[in-house]
Amino acid sequence: MARRLSTVRAEDKAHEADTGLRNIDPGPGWKADVLMAEAWRNTAARPARFSLLALVMFLVCMALALVESITSHNIDSATAAAIAAGATTIKITGDPTTPITARSCAGLDNQAGIVAAGGIDNVHKVYAATSPGLAFTMADSTGDLVGTLTGHPSAQNPAGLVIPSQIAQELGSVPGGVLSIGGSVFSVASIQPLDQRDQTLGRTVLSQVAPTGTVSACYVQFGVGAFSQGMTLVQQYFTGIKGLNVAILDANGPLTDPDSLWTHRTTQYGWVVAGLILAVFFVFAARSRRPEHAVYLIVGSPRAPVAMLFLAEQAIVVATATLATFAWHALFCALMGAD
Repeated sequence: MARRLSTVRAEDKAHEADTGLRNIDPGPGWKADVLMAEAWRNTAARPARFSLLALVMFLVCMALALVESITSHNIDSATAAAIAAGATTIKITGDPTTPITARSCAGLDNQAGIVAAGGIDNVHKVYAATSPGLAFTMADSTGDLVGTLTGHPSAQNPAGLVIPSQIAQELGSVPGGVLSIGGSVFSVASIQPLDQRDQTLGRTVLSQVAPTGTVSACYVQFGVGAFSQGMTLVQQYFTGIKGLNVAILDANGPLTDPDSLWTHRTTQYGWVVAGLILAVFFVFAARSRRPEHAVYLIVGSPRAPVAMLFLAEQAIVVATATLATFAWHALFCALMGAD
């Protein structure tokens, strides 16, 4: 009998050595330090498994970090290139709780380093009386908004509506004519390519008003080579405006808004996909250790500490992969900055 017991004990010890398990108090009183110590021992007993898990997570996170870094670099490069190529017009919007005043926006007109400035507000949908099925938008303009949008500043405000080229073609409008909207008749001052710098205004008819109240957006055109000087003045004018957002308008038309490009990038969904992939991977990794976890349950360990032990083991993997990813990303950014 004694010989048989000694044989069983020897087999148990051999199994423990093979699985990386240790003799632990099987009671419910496992403490955090005991769990972490056991997790470290189990991790060290399976270096190949630990390396594989950490490597997979590191490669997934590294790939995503690489894509995000390249995306950010491309946005910054495009913004710098737009400025260098003559993108000297910006669109400024503020927080609804602290809107931009029309007077402060118009006050930027002809300041040092600024060629023209003007605001837009009260954008609403309208229909022309001559074409009831044709919808477009109408807005109030202040300052030299038309000159800012077209790149041709004017000392005189338009005496009538300024109609985008596309709408003018659809309505058959010509300068000096009239346009009936909502029971009111307006004179047509000019036909302008209002979407030249902001494509969202391609179907917006502008009506000049006095600079009172607030504006939903302020457009500012800087002089050649005066981008930095103009931006400094803009920041001084709008001190105290919360959530001030500045979008750079390319002289060739497209809107180069770094914040918008980053917020609406498609690569951000890659983190969700990566999370699901890693979750499935860790589930399979957990299933591969079911026999080892079963030994804990057989010797009387409660399920909760065993589950916590598994989470502690995975935490070691995640921490290692995360640190490796941060180290790699720091090195990558340093190299990109050096270039």
